[in-house]
Amino acid sequence: MNRIFEYTVLAVLALSLLGSAQPVYAQLTAGAQLGYGSASYGQVLGGELEDIKEWSGRFSAAYVYEDLFFTGLYQYAHALQETNITRNLGLVGANYLFLDQEILRVYGGLGYQYLYNRFNHPPAVEGGVPTALSGRGFVGQAVVRIEIDPSIHTTATVSGSPWLKWTFHQGERPIPTSITVGRLITSSI
Repeated sequence: MNRIFEYTVLAVLALSLLGSAQPVYAQLTAGAQLGYGSASYGQVLGGELEDIKEWSGRFSAAYVYEDLFFTGLYQYAHALQETNITRNLGLVGANYLFLDQEILRVYGGLGYQYLYNRFNHPPAVEGGVPTALSGRGFVGQAVVRIEIDPSIHTTATVSGSPWLKWTFHQGERPIPTSITVGRLITSSI
């Protein structure tokens, strides 16, 4: 499916959800973050890419409506040094409140995620053509939200997928073989 179409459908669904909810009972929060760290691509591209320094940008949004908690996340990372590796992760989720204490709330639910890695690193590129790996599928997710003050809170999210549909890309076209085995666990604080 075309990525522009997928993003458009997700944006329209999110906006229609926000527009139809009663603002008295709803709360929307959003945040942006820049980061610097390291990633390991050794299992995918070979042993020489074990500790790659990269910078990343992240945008997250959360929408609370009564016992429902909707989350959205987009993360972009770009490797530094002589490598040219990029990673995009998009995740949306809908969660239901399972535990409500004084300052602690625990949610659980389902979501959908899309992951796209592009490798322009010479050992990973066959014949000078960039290589990419993409995965998508449904995820289970748990969210722990601690409200320190009415205006200050912290949230920890753990998402996991028992399987994702992985597709290998060579150049601009996908290779017909897809793998539906594997697991991916992401977490954020």
